Amino acid sequence: VLTRPLEWMSDAKYKVKNLFELKAGRHVVFRGNRLENHWAGAQPGPSVVFTPKHGMRVTDVLFENNVIRNTGTGLNMYGYDYQYPYDTSLGPQLQGVTLRNNLFVFNRQTFGGNGRFILSGAGVTSVVIERNTVISTGTSAPNAAIYGYGIEGVQNWTITDNIIFHGTYGVFCDQAAYGNATLTAWFQNPIFSGNVLYDARASLYPAGNAYPTWLALSTEFVDAANGNYALRDGSVYQGRGANLTLLPGGGR
Repeated sequence: VLTRPLEWMSDAKYKVKNLFELKAGRHVVFRGNRLENHWAGAQPGPSVVFTPKHGMRVTDVLFENNVIRNTGTGLNMYGYDYQYPYDTSLGPQLQGVTLRNNLFVFNRQTFGGNGRFILSGAGVTSVVIERNTVISTGTSAPNAAIYGYGIEGVQNWTITDNIIFHGTYGVFCDQAAYGNATLTAWFQNPIFSGNVLYDARASLYPAGNAYPTWLALSTEFVDAANGNYALRDGSVYQGRGANLTLLPGGGR
C-alpha cells in the first residue's frame, strides 16, 4: 500500500508530488499494489509518473492489477525530459509501457488536479492500455480521459477493452479536435476497440466501441453507488474493464 494521511491536505508544511515515479528503469513490474490519498500539491496531481530524465530511459514497464483510489489525476508520462523538450537526439526515452487490469477511481472535486486518466507528452512509443476500469466520481468533471501534448505525436498505441469516463474532451491533444481527429493526428491511428467510453458522443469516435451514459453503465456494476465497480453477472460489458478479483481487496 502506498498512501499518506488525508490530514496532510490541510497542512501547508507537507508538499506532495506523486505516489509512484520512474525516472529510469528497464523491465519494471509494478503489480498488485494499492495506491491512495493523493492530491494536487507540489505537482499538478498525477498519482503515477513515468518521466525519464535527460540521458536516461524507461523501457518495458508492466503496471498491472493495481488499485488507485482517492486521487484527482492518474498517469503522467512523456518521451523526453521536459527540461530538454526539443532534444530528440536520443530517440524516445519512454517506450514499452503496458497498463493492464487496473482500477482507477478519481474525485477531482476533493483531490484537485485535472481529472485526466492519462497525460502523455510527445514521443511515448509502444503503449498498451487494456482492460482497465477508470471511474470519475464527484461533481467536478474531468478535463479529458487521455490527453496528448508536445512537439510531436506518439506511435504504436493499443487501447482496448477498457471502461473509461469521457469527461469534457475525452481523447484530446493540443493539435486537433477531440475524438477521431486526435486519434488520427496525435496517436497516428492506434488500435482503439472494444472500449466502453461513457458519456461520449459515438459520432466522434471509431465504431467497435460502446458509448453508454453513466446512468446506463452504472447499472452494469455490482454496486456503483457504494464504490463496487465489478461487473454484475450477465452484464453486457463482460470482458471489458478490470477483473476485480485479481486486485488487492477485490478493488474495494
